[in-house]
Order: sequence, then structure tokens, then C-alpha cells
Amino acid sequence: MTNGEKQEPAPIQPTGTASEFLEELLSGLPEWLKEPLMEYSRQIVAGIVILLLAVALWSGYSTYDRNQENMAATALGAALEKGDPAARASALKEVVRSHSRSEAARHALLLLAAAERDAGMTDEAKKLFSQARARYGKDSICFQSAVMGEAYIDEQAGDNKSAAKGFQIPADKELGLEAIALLDLARVQAELGNKDQALSAYNRFLALKPGSKSLDFVRYQIMKLS
Repeated sequence: MTNGEKQEPAPIQPTGTASEFLEELLSGLPEWLKEPLMEYSRQIVAGIVILLLAVALWSGYSTYDRNQENMAATALGAALEKGDPAARASALKEVVRSHSRSEAARHALLLLAAAERDAGMTDEAKKLFSQARARYGKDSICFQSAVMGEAYIDEQAGDNKSAAKGFQIPADKELGLEAIALLDLARVQAELGNKDQALSAYNRFLALKPGSKSLDFVRYQIMKLS
């Protein structure tokens, strides 16, 4: 080096465990690639540390999330054990409020809607069923249950057209509610005077549940409509 020339600083190398780890990581690479990577060893190690930190944080969040779900499920179980309907409804509201992001809260919302409907609070119940639908995908049995809940309220209010539309949705899904929905659909279609639609629903039920205990009832309804 001559006077006046500025010496380039040597790249800072990680020491100890980090350096050994990086050397082992790069040991299988050719020299022409290994050398430039070693010049940026600090950045590489920093990137690895950030990645490991992110994994640790995600693991911690997952544990927290599981704990929250467990707490919500415990609260839901305690609510359902309450014998007094008013106390049960109050506890369900608390689950929905305190654990709003949990799966248990979504179920609590559906149960609360049914409780309000049974208590004659139809406007509140319909609002809650609508909220429950918004929280579930259309292919969820809970979504279908919320739709049926609204349809029962519509039927009770004398709006059989809306009820029929509601019952048609789970009747066309294979999620476990289709048999009940078909009987409900047949009933409201018959009330509307739509005999063909009612017969179609009853016949679909027979095809779906040929060994049902409701077989005689359904056959009798078909005979009345024919």
C-alpha cells in the first residue's frame, strides 16, 4: 500500500458459533460462489436469525391461539350447563362478546339465536341468525343451520315464500340437514298450494331416507297431495 491510498476495510466476519454455522452451511458450495457469500456473512446470519425469530413468534402465537380457543370452549360449555334460559342466554352473549374471534363464539352465536327465537324474541333471533351466516362459509353446516333458523322464523310469521327459499338452500346441500329441510320445504310448499313442489320434496326425502320412521307420515302426505 502506498502513502495516500485508502485501504479497503476487511469484511466483518461473524465469530464463534454463527461463523462456524455459516461455514458449515456454505461448505458444499464451489469457491467462486462461496467467497462472495462469505463477504456478506453478517447479513446472511442476520437473515437466518430473523427467520428463526419469525418461526418462534409464530409458534408462540399458535400456542396463544390454542389457549384462547380452549378458554372459549370452556366458557361455552359452562353456558350450556345453565338450566335457566335467561341465564344461559346471558352466558352465551358473554362468550360471543369476550371470545369473538373463536370458533366457540361462532357456535355460541348460533345457539343464542335459537334461544332468542324460542323465547319469542324473533326480531333479535333473526338478526343473530344473519350474523351467524356472515361468520360461516356457505358449505358449512352451521351456515345451513342459520339459514334454517331464519326460515322457521319466516314460517312462524306467515311468510311461507321466504321460508320455502330458506329451506331450499339446505335441502340442496349434502351436509346432514337435507332430510329435515326437505320435510320443511314440502310442508311450506303445500301451504302455498304448490303441490308439485311439495310432492317433489317428499319424494326426494323418500329416496334419501327409505327406512325413515317418518315413512308412513310422508306417504300419507303424498297421498293427500296426489
